[in-house]
Amino acid sequence: MILADVLDWRASEIAQLLNSSTAAINAALHRARITLEKHYHPLSSEPVQPGALDDTTRQLLARYVRAWESDDVEGLVALLKEDATLSMPPYAAWYQGHAAIRAILAACPLHPAKGRQWRLLPTVANGQPAFAVYRADAAQQAYRAYGIQVVSLQRAATACARLVASVIMFHNASLVARFGQPEQLPIPTNLGR
Repeated sequence: MILADVLDWRASEIAQLLNSSTAAINAALHRARITLEKHYHPLSSEPVQPGALDDTTRQLLARYVRAWESDDVEGLVALLKEDATLSMPPYAAWYQGHAAIRAILAACPLHPAKGRQWRLLPTVANGQPAFAVYRADAAQQAYRAYGIQVVSLQRAATACARLVASVIMFHNASLVARFGQPEQLPIPTNLGR
């Protein structure tokens, strides 16, 4: 199952590696998935309707935006569930947990040397909170459309508050316009760039 579902191997490739038939591998995969389904019940993400956000959720999302826009890696990680995930289609990279997400954020998008290059505008995608993401251009003249982030929230296990369970960052600038957002935003002169 790891070869098929994690490493994305075809059943025929797995069969060759394990010296088995493709039919036997498909049957084993089917049994394994049924077993997992019976024994593993992850917390389900609850869809969040934009008009139905409670104050706690609105505050969480405001802190999320502030963390991104101010390159606050630790502030962002503090909003995540312990086993939160981060993925960035079309890249195959997938990160889970505070340590992995902290490392990739600090190394790439929120690297301190890059300095306040992000701007997020709220929207909704598939019933989940989402953000149109903008990145400052090289000349620091405007924020240009960069992609869409979809944020899934779950209730914290020990409190009524929500935490960020997953972030999917779609690196496709054309998506921003499809969500009715402008293709660029001005950079305020008071940012101290």
